[in-house]
Amino acid sequence: MNPYTGDVKNPWDKTRITAGSSSGSAAAVACGMIPGSLGSDTGGSIRMPASVCGIAGLKPTYGRIPRTGVLDLSWSMDHVGPMARTTEDCALLLNALAGSDNADLTSYAGLTEDFTSQFKKGLGLIRIGVPTNYFFEDPVDPEISEAVLSSINTMVLNGAEVVEVSMPWVDKDERLI
Repeated sequence: MNPYTGDVKNPWDKTRITAGSSSGSAAAVACGMIPGSLGSDTGGSIRMPASVCGIAGLKPTYGRIPRTGVLDLSWSMDHVGPMARTTEDCALLLNALAGSDNADLTSYAGLTEDFTSQFKKGLGLIRIGVPTNYFFEDPVDPEISEAVLSSINTMVLNGAEVVEVSMPWVDKDERLI
C-alpha cells in the first residue's frame, strides 16, 4: 500500500492486485503506457506483478544485469530484470542491459550472448518439468488448470519436451512462508 498515491491498479481489472514492488512498472507496460520497464526481484517482485498483469517478466541469472544504482534489500538475492509485453521484448531488453559494471563486483564479467537468437531456434532444446502434485490438486480453479494445460500444450507444439516431476517438499516450504 502506498499511503501517498494509493495502490497501483491492475489494468485488466481494477479490483485485482498488481502483486509486488515492481507493480507500477508491470501495470504501465500492460496498459501500453511504455513498451518495457525494469524491476527488481528478491522474492518475486518482477515475476508476480508481470504474471498478474499479463506481461512477460524475467528474473535473470544473478549478476547478469548489474545492480548499480539499485537500493539493496538483500545484496545476495537482488536481481534486476526486464518486463515487457512479450518474451522477445524481454530478450531485447536483456541484450541491452546484460554485462559487467566495475561499480558492481557481482556483475557477470564474461561474454554475453544474443538472447533473441533463442527465438529462431524454437523450444526444441527445452525440457520443462511439470509438477504432478502441486498445480492440479484441489482447490485449484478449473480455469487455472485449463490455462496451465493449454500453455503446456503450446510449448509441446513448439518443440519442448515435457517431463512430469514430483515436488514433495512444497507443502513443507509453504508452511515456512
